[in-house]
Amino acid sequence: DVRKAVFNVNVDVITEDEAIRGLLVAPGEHVAFVGAGVSREAGIPLAAEICTRIRESGARDLGLEGRDDEWARTKLSWDDAARRYGSCLESLGTNEDRVSYFRELNKGCRPSFSHHALTLLMSHDKLHRNALTTNFDKLIEQSFMEQNIRECQAIRMFDEGAYWGPELDKCYLLKLHGDYDTHNILNTFNETRLIASFFVDLARELLRSRGLIALGSAGNEESIQRFLE
Repeated sequence: DVRKAVFNVNVDVITEDEAIRGLLVAPGEHVAFVGAGVSREAGIPLAAEICTRIRESGARDLGLEGRDDEWARTKLSWDDAARRYGSCLESLGTNEDRVSYFRELNKGCRPSFSHHALTLLMSHDKLHRNALTTNFDKLIEQSFMEQNIRECQAIRMFDEGAYWGPELDKCYLLKLHGDYDTHNILNTFNETRLIASFFVDLARELLRSRGLIALGSAGNEESIQRFLE
């Protein structure tokens, strides 16, 4: 075993085999935390790829191709890894512009093997029937529809929190950064500094005495670090 400091707390780093054994001996008692890496397999670009696309298209629009370094530093916070993604998205314009951008990115994408695997594990109570995600695509929900074993209820905003949890034959997906269907995508720097407090309350209840398994998430966002703390 290896000891490692995570958020100033020492934790044991275990092997994949040990993690799988932990899931097998406590079926349904681990909650999945799903990040952007899971959707990459389905063709949705990661944050770094989105930033590069926005920089290239912006440079073309401004006639700065090949000489856009200063513009990228000042307008896109290119040298600040913590702010770059949010600054790139802010450059797209209004919230509606960003919703349209992400709808276009998602167009034609289908759930990947990972989405279907997650759906099957949740539907058969191998993982807990609730999952957390920072993704605002609908690929997990689509995989539930295609598998047609259990329904999946997305919780994306405060009003929907009233529908969380009571139906034991249903799975729930807590979308911490919103959803492009409800026009509450959270991805600029200021928007993602904190997770909405009602999500913190739901997650605290959900995770009590349970494990958390992170899939495709680096946990770099300030809001996610505060959320886990």
